[in-house]
Amino acid sequence: MKSWHHEPHTADIRSVISGDSYAELFESGAAALYDITKPAVINTTAHIKKTVSLKAESAELLLVDFLSELLYLLEAEKSAATAYQWLSCSAQKLEVIITLVPVGHLEGVAIKAITYHDLHITKKDTLLTTSLIFDI
Repeated sequence: MKSWHHEPHTADIRSVISGDSYAELFESGAAALYDITKPAVINTTAHIKKTVSLKAESAELLLVDFLSELLYLLEAEKSAATAYQWLSCSAQKLEVIITLVPVGHLEGVAIKAITYHDLHITKKDTLLTTSLIFDI
């Protein structure tokens, strides 16, 4: 079960995310990112598919890389993800086909970066959980 919620944090936004798999955890992080930025979708029928492949030394680094890629797509390519087709996703490697839609302005808060501060993924039973700090 994937989920996320925001917590108060000085000058930034801290979001606690969780999921039963790395794919769900990463999607929860994406949901938190889009909830903060609130991108205004221009056209819901104009879909673009993009394959993203990433490798990292740890799940924490991979999570930040994945969310940074989504932030880049949002800011530079004016696109937001609406669906994810996971080809593979582990603690150190992912490959996903992302369905994107064009967006205009952000109705929420602009995110400067996803930080590594206090980022530790924990596993309790089958649930993966971590907190993310978004630099605004």
